[in-house]
Amino acid sequence: WNNSAASIPLPAADAATNGVFYIKGTDANGCYNIKPVNVVVYSKPVVFAGRDTTICDQSFALLRGSAGNLSAGNVIYAWSPPTGLSNINAATTMATPGRTATYFLTATVNYGPCALSATDDIRIIMQQPVPAFAGNDTIAVAGVPQQLRASGGTSYSWFPAARLNNPFISNPLATIQQDTRFTVRVTDIAGCVATDTIYIKVYNGITYYVPNAFSPNGDGLNDIFRPVPAGVVSTEWFRVYSRYGQLVFETAQWMKGWDGTYRGIKQPLGNYIWVIKGLGQNGKLIEMRGNVVLIR
Repeated sequence: WNNSAASIPLPAADAATNGVFYIKGTDANGCYNIKPVNVVVYSKPVVFAGRDTTICDQSFALLRGSAGNLSAGNVIYAWSPPTGLSNINAATTMATPGRTATYFLTATVNYGPCALSATDDIRIIMQQPVPAFAGNDTIAVAGVPQQLRASGGTSYSWFPAARLNNPFISNPLATIQQDTRFTVRVTDIAGCVATDTIYIKVYNGITYYVPNAFSPNGDGLNDIFRPVPAGVVSTEWFRVYSRYGQLVFETAQWMKGWDGTYRGIKQPLGNYIWVIKGLGQNGKLIEMRGNVVLIR
């Protein structure tokens, strides 16, 4: 009942809030007694572990948990699993999961007669590494604009920037007079960052630079005889002849060279003749010939 005279009924006793209520007991003879009942309601905590979030590869997230709807008492926090957490018993903790992970926050309030707990979770999504790519190392002609092409993100920043027409695009033009290494800073859609570099070897003039000797002995040094095209748009053909005039190698592929064999057979040491024809950036044909020494 809601009053001491037991005249105002309480419809649902299990829905009683904090306060004093009354119980009336009546026997078979109609005799009754009324006793007060003090009701104390301890609220179950409402836990919030935080909103799901995305972090960059191998970085961290600051988890800020909280608990509300508390009647009284001290709140005890517990995060799980403990992997990658700086403090599992604090509402705020640093998470370094190493990969995408879900963490659970349990808040427990000890009211004395009872302890009530509730749990919430947060998902930490780790981005894949930014696939920053500045392009393959290449060659350029001194003073002639060289096209750079980076990829892997949504925004780019190149440095050194002084020799670029625009250092904040993926494909700037580089006009350089000496060998230069460029670094590009690539940012993806989530704001994650990675860098990559490209090395540009500079030659003077639009031509082919051809070595005069090579040693195809498998040591990884100077094993392939190839012309280096500087300011060349395309190669029509590159041919190598023996001293007897036999064609031992021919290609039109960019930067492909001769490994010193003919039909799978190693050719003897000695002098060989090469000829090459291509098209320069200036629209002029380039035709060259010379000798190379094969050293075993």
